[in-house]
Amino acid sequence: FVRKKPKEHGAKLSVEGLAPGESLQGKRVVIVEDIVSTGISVRETLEAIQDVPCVVLGAAVIVDRSAGRADVGCELVALASIEVESFAPDEIPDDLKGIPAIKPGSRAL
Repeated sequence: FVRKKPKEHGAKLSVEGLAPGESLQGKRVVIVEDIVSTGISVRETLEAIQDVPCVVLGAAVIVDRSAGRADVGCELVALASIEVESFAPDEIPDDLKGIPAIKPGSRAL
């Protein structure tokens, strides 16, 4: 589990989820995500562990919403890959213009 910034109490770590006293040093690591759209979260995780001498085998994801186009910074294996169509504001098809747009996901991009 990679935090945006370490908590100010407890273990005060950026990367958590390991047993007490355990580190990623020398470990083989797979980054696991539920959904990849842009690849930002995987890249942030790689950045958070870049100074740790571990071997990143790749990333595993349940759904790749980029249909293989996301640059995650390592090999990506997905259980399902879908292409989500998007349109520029002036190119929205007539049959979709009346449907309010929503932005799924956890990031305000």
